[in-house]
Amino acid sequence: MKLFARFVFRTVQVVPNLSWVFIFYFFVGPDRLEDYVFTVLEIELTWAGVIILAGAVALAFEIMKSTIFSPWAVFELMMSVVALLGGAFFILKSPPFMTETFLIIVMFEFIDVVIGAWVMVSVARRDIGFTPGGS
Repeated sequence: MKLFARFVFRTVQVVPNLSWVFIFYFFVGPDRLEDYVFTVLEIELTWAGVIILAGAVALAFEIMKSTIFSPWAVFELMMSVVALLGGAFFILKSPPFMTETFLIIVMFEFIDVVIGAWVMVSVARRDIGFTPGGS
């Protein structure tokens, strides 16, 4: 059981959270984006809204994960770059994925890559101890 928990934790650490949102989008499919899922306080949520909400939550976790500097974090950032390039490829080459929802997910991934790299460099400089004009 302990080995399984370690595997799950390492997977969550290494695999970008926004990749799960891409998989969720592929599972729902572009045809069903406007279907209603449920109503909360007279707000009718569609699949597109649920996917965007999941993407926003995943983006927040991705930014928090980028504050930990380790070799796994660098690998995870590279995986995010691969996911960004894959999403951009799908938008440019596959008409069913040329939707606003998928574009927003790809923009979330772009924000993750840019802010993740920026925060990771700042954290690495702090951890290593570089100072302006230092030795």
